[in-house]
Amino acid sequence: MILVFSLFFIFTAYLTRNTSLNYRFGDEVGHIVGGSLILQGKTPYNDIQYNHQPTVYYFAALVEKATHPQLIFHLVRRNREAIWLYSLIWNIVLVLVFGPAMIMFALIFEVYKYFNLGHALLSESLAIYPYIYLVGITLKLLFTKKKVLDWELFIASIAFYFTLFSLLPLWPVLSVVSLIITWKVRQSKKQFVWFILPCILLTLGLFSHISVFAWLRETVFYNLKYFIPSSQKNSDLVSIVQMIFPLLDNQYWGTTFTSRVFFLIFPLYLYGLKYLPKPRLNSSILLLTLLFFSNNRVRNLDDNNFHLLPLMGLLIFTPTFLWAHVNQGKDKLVPIVLLFTAFLGIALWSHPIVYKRNYEIDNYNQYSESETYGRIVQILANPKDKLLPIPNDPLTNWVANVPFATSVTEYYSWIFEIPQYRQQLDDTLKYEPPRFVIDTGLGNNISMERKVLATLKSKYYRVLYVGKPSKLYLLKTSIPLISPEKKAIMETLSFSL
Repeated sequence: MILVFSLFFIFTAYLTRNTSLNYRFGDEVGHIVGGSLILQGKTPYNDIQYNHQPTVYYFAALVEKATHPQLIFHLVRRNREAIWLYSLIWNIVLVLVFGPAMIMFALIFEVYKYFNLGHALLSESLAIYPYIYLVGITLKLLFTKKKVLDWELFIASIAFYFTLFSLLPLWPVLSVVSLIITWKVRQSKKQFVWFILPCILLTLGLFSHISVFAWLRETVFYNLKYFIPSSQKNSDLVSIVQMIFPLLDNQYWGTTFTSRVFFLIFPLYLYGLKYLPKPRLNSSILLLTLLFFSNNRVRNLDDNNFHLLPLMGLLIFTPTFLWAHVNQGKDKLVPIVLLFTAFLGIALWSHPIVYKRNYEIDNYNQYSESETYGRIVQILANPKDKLLPIPNDPLTNWVANVPFATSVTEYYSWIFEIPQYRQQLDDTLKYEPPRFVIDTGLGNNISMERKVLATLKSKYYRVLYVGKPSKLYLLKTSIPLISPEKKAIMETLSFSL
């Protein structure tokens, strides 16, 4: 079993490297650049606008600090390799705590996740493993006679911290799981301390670096008031039900990797409920609630849908755990279905991520534009200059090593609804216009974007690239500051005034 586990993760290491540049995703880019800004001394939620939980930004900061990437190519790859290492560590923990049966979980989930961006630096990629661990400890306390050890509760406390500060939408089910664990260990003062104290210490350490009020404002209040109403366009009852029970939406039935895995494992999940101690009704309702409320954002089973990672991970983990620890491995159907699903996933369905990719082409297609504009800004920039990429391309700032013009690194449409950030951008354009602006897709549908376009027309000069108008704008008053030497370098890079 150790050999199988080791060979499989060597295989997933290849998958990680092969897909390290294949898909550029805005959230991941924002996390990576957010981590870099922390290394520059910026304080999350005060100096920088973040709407995600802090763990993902500190993770990116740790990766950049440890690896010192010099190019976007290395920056993105190192973060995805770090996610691979993170998943390996957690899978080892799952096997050590819940037994060799967890290798079957890994054989399915660790291939499936590449189709739903689980290999990218996303909050879901960080939250899924500690969340599954917490559910596993809950099931162990509720449905087995095995003693939960002190060190297992210590890890559970760390898992609670990572889940809590990685993914806000998991908070409802996380609260249920944590309350059950707390209730079950309450009679042992020692175990109660092992479960509670590490998380409290980690939380105090976190809030010694960031403001709890700024964190609540950005990640809870602004998300509830601005982001969620903007992103959830379908709020009718049918859409809400489909969001909680995505199998009801038949748009992707059988046509995506996600839907295939779901429809192979979900009957097994229901079948596994028969292992629960009698009476089974309340226990079954609890497990089904944890499963479906692990997803409260999307309503279909398409691929590249990273929001589904918690639901799909729990879908695979739960019947595996129940078979191994409640049924004691007596029923032969569960491992047959799990191994059959793993075989289909690895041998037949994984070819899009197994097929050898050309890294240079991937890098060019996904990141070359950020590299191109970042380099020209780096060449032209003076020490106090600032850059505004709008609506978004924060990687240009990372390449150029030039500060952002505002505290917002990515101007998604809902950001303009927040008075604080709308006013900040308006004041910046009026009183302290940045020397560089990169227009990555401004339109006329949003009033603030129209205002930015008007400012570009009146105060900025549009730089040419290969003789055509580019996305880069230079403040007109700063053009005389460009030396003949820098103009010559611009021309060698196909830029001109």
